[in-house]
Amino acid sequence: MLFYRFTGMLKDTNDENEPVARHEKRAKAMSIRTKAERYSEALADGTFRFVGNISDREIIVGAIANGRLDAEKEAFAFFSAIGIEVESCSAEEAECLAVINLLNNAQREGFIADDEQILRRYNIEALAESHFYPFSETMISETTDKAKLYSAAARELSVKTFSPELDRIFQSEKKSEFVGHPVHYLIESDDQGTAERMTDALLSALYMQGRIVSKRYVNLARHPHHMTDNLACSVYESCTGGTVVISLIDGFCEAGDELESFGEDVFDTVCCCAAEYGNKVLFVFHLPRECANIKKIIAEILGEFSFVELAEDNVSGVEAKAYIAELAKGGAVPADDLLFGQIDETKTYYGSELKKIYERWFGIKLKTDVFPGYASFAECKVKAAIEESKGSAYDELFSMIGLAEAKSVIDKALNYYKLQRIYKGRGIDQARPAMHMVFTGNPGTAKTTVARLFARIMKENELLSRGHLVEVGRGDLVGRFVGWTAKTVEAKFREADGGVLFIDEAYSLVDDRDGSFGDEAINTIVQQMENRRGSMVVIFAGYPDKMEAFLDKNPGLRSRIAFHVPFSDYSAAELCDIAKHIGRSSGLKLSDGAIEKLEGVFEAAKLSPDFGNGRYVRNLLEKTEMNMAGRLLSIEPEAMTAETLTMILPEDIEVPASKAEKREKRIGFGA
Repeated sequence: MLFYRFTGMLKDTNDENEPVARHEKRAKAMSIRTKAERYSEALADGTFRFVGNISDREIIVGAIANGRLDAEKEAFAFFSAIGIEVESCSAEEAECLAVINLLNNAQREGFIADDEQILRRYNIEALAESHFYPFSETMISETTDKAKLYSAAARELSVKTFSPELDRIFQSEKKSEFVGHPVHYLIESDDQGTAERMTDALLSALYMQGRIVSKRYVNLARHPHHMTDNLACSVYESCTGGTVVISLIDGFCEAGDELESFGEDVFDTVCCCAAEYGNKVLFVFHLPRECANIKKIIAEILGEFSFVELAEDNVSGVEAKAYIAELAKGGAVPADDLLFGQIDETKTYYGSELKKIYERWFGIKLKTDVFPGYASFAECKVKAAIEESKGSAYDELFSMIGLAEAKSVIDKALNYYKLQRIYKGRGIDQARPAMHMVFTGNPGTAKTTVARLFARIMKENELLSRGHLVEVGRGDLVGRFVGWTAKTVEAKFREADGGVLFIDEAYSLVDDRDGSFGDEAINTIVQQMENRRGSMVVIFAGYPDKMEAFLDKNPGLRSRIAFHVPFSDYSAAELCDIAKHIGRSSGLKLSDGAIEKLEGVFEAAKLSPDFGNGRYVRNLLEKTEMNMAGRLLSIEPEAMTAETLTMILPEDIEVPASKAEKREKRIGFGA
């Protein structure tokens, strides 16, 4: 379905400044309406043409067509049919919502009888009923130059998949009428702009060959939560012969939550409705690079569709330098060592990443070389990087009880990483820093909690792209058979990319297992840590002595650790504070006597070699709440005041048996 707008410039009339009576205006509108209806009925081509508005100098006409029109020829023929003389005319394909608004104005002015009736005729009435439009409309950059489209594939560094698809499109005979869609498309990139430019080039090629008849496409990425079944069907109906883009890039979250921003229910709606329109509407999905889960959902719902996947090429350092040199060619600033120095030849890059490197370099050169008067001005991001505010996760970490050493090291680490970003922003050539860490401490000292907060802190300060935590142990990394371990480790690193990979009790990979699959895991871990040193953090966690022995076994591993974060055991006073905090979260208070008793319990418990720190406190408080419940149920209901029901007393706290008492054995059959 196509929508058109014709604009005609009226010929001069001698009475143009004379006022027109209302009844004369209505009569003129009725006359135009009658002539327009007769014209459309005579052609019987399924196109509805209407006058939307007439001013002193201009007439605007809208049209809804089932196929492509020779717009300029159609415009002059229509003006002639309704008796309007124009000096000049412009005609173009228009956005659906613009024509619907014009249709609404036509009803108010009397040029049509009922706009809703027209929309029902084309099955798009839900578009007029919606108060929110969960989509945007775009016109492709129509071109008739094939070479430009192949150049566009090269500019987006997507030659390996995009160029072969252009070959397939152009090797087919151009269609004079719309036939249908043999395939649909998945465009994979972490950069929305790259996906949009690839879409524009793809649709331009399809339009040239008659595979689509409309230059207009709809993008379902704007307020998708307002999408309903009826609205989705109306959107798709309006795009018959055209394209719908379903974009999931900007809303990408961590693995398993890719649809959180778009909405799983909404995604089901748009996909289920799409299943009915596969031959009439072209569907293009914009997906992030790591999108296995989304592809699985699409395959489950749209299993009858065939998809062509278009993705950015992943190129080596040498190819990357050639690409950014091409970007700089013809620009105001020639490529130099500062630009090429941003490329690590041991890494691979996507086109969108290289464009960002180039744009950052170009911005620096503008200030330092082209307009040197601005060389001293810091970028906005640099100013933001040195501000004191570090995000809600940072505040949450520093509000936690104890952890003084851990907080200090993490604060230093955060400042260090932010300084590296400032260096990079200023074009100062620095080796890319590793961000990997070792957390050492006994159980219950909040290592996992701090790791999760650290990931969020890095995300909030734009030092990590996703800021999620993937927690693994030996069983998650070591495969059952030869050759499985390396692939398993690589998969976990891909899952954690952009966030934090937390390896708990890492020494269990090699404890008494020299030469086993654990060694394969460690070697792969070291390799992946180096390959992804700038995009993620690996945190090894465990007991201090065992962790030191573990690092000694692999010098390559130790050299890649940037920070060692110690987690000391909590003091008895800190454990009491933790107990108060846990109690408050349950609406309970500790009496002075209860706090005094807890201090003694904690002092004794700390002497145990397997003391659980915060975990011990939580377990003890759970037992205390059960003892408290038994005590409260034994008193008279009249005595149950608010204070009585929420106050923990010393007798509620059960003193655990010491290890010595537990090990004591009794001999004989006596009690």
